[in-house]
Amino acid sequence: MINSNNSSQLNISVIIPAYNEAEGIYKVIEELHKVFVENKIEHEIIVVDDGSTDNTADEAGKADCKVIRKPTNKGYGHSLITGILAAKYELIAITDADSTYPAEILPEMIKQAQQYDMVVGRRTGRYYTGSIIKKISRFWFRMLTEFVTGTHIPDINSGLRIFRKSFILKHRPALSTGYSFTTSLTLLSLLEGLHLLYIPISYYKRAGTSKVKWTRDTLRSIQIITQIILLYNPLKLFLLFAFIPFLLFGIQTIAELIITKYNLPFAYVFLHIITEFISACKTALFILIAGCLTFVISYSHSRKRNDLNLN
Repeated sequence: MINSNNSSQLNISVIIPAYNEAEGIYKVIEELHKVFVENKIEHEIIVVDDGSTDNTADEAGKADCKVIRKPTNKGYGHSLITGILAAKYELIAITDADSTYPAEILPEMIKQAQQYDMVVGRRTGRYYTGSIIKKISRFWFRMLTEFVTGTHIPDINSGLRIFRKSFILKHRPALSTGYSFTTSLTLLSLLEGLHLLYIPISYYKRAGTSKVKWTRDTLRSIQIITQIILLYNPLKLFLLFAFIPFLLFGIQTIAELIITKYNLPFAYVFLHIITEFISACKTALFILIAGCLTFVISYSHSRKRNDLNLN
């Protein structure tokens, strides 16, 4: 549990990653300053321009903030880590440059951060709900991560949250440098036994256009989630893998019993297709498990080499 008597926790560094966000960045910074000044919170704002091709850095420079300019686009997580490394305060807040998150909730989040390791803005409203595809993908991500962590996760990848710089420094190698940074941060925090608080917030319509490529970023999120689970709680993932062959075998057995009982000769072609499909799934699953084991072993050896080099 966090020591609530530590007055230094009232100082905060706000990191804003920005890629082609000239339309909204200045307003976001000004709103943050206003909220912090009104609540007498010592703060700094760091904008990390992730290789923007518009005048994002110039717009940010008009406000009172530190601007870090990267020559090329390296990703959302890379920008956040860059800003966090440059931050002078232990308490870190992250938000987006597109005006989707409410700045006025931050004083309450900072207050709660005296008792919790991480405070997350749980998004609500129609602009968060999104399309049916987003709903389905969020549901399965949440099911997988809740199964692994054994914890209810209201919002796994909210971009408005407060946490400690020291935690990022400790787990930096395992964090995603892309869109999945917040997902990986949530997973790592829960698997490490940290105390998280979710505060409901309104999620607004963004300024400018979204940079998220849903298919690509979803696949990367699956990769990151799998890697973290393998490193911190591999048993549950392998239990899940082990359940799949039993499920496929059960489907095949039921299909065979139905076809045999009702004497459906035309369905044997269908049964053959099912059998071949299940066989292919089993083969792919075994290859996946072998790949996962190889990753765990290679990562373990890599960590040992790094430890030796550090010593």
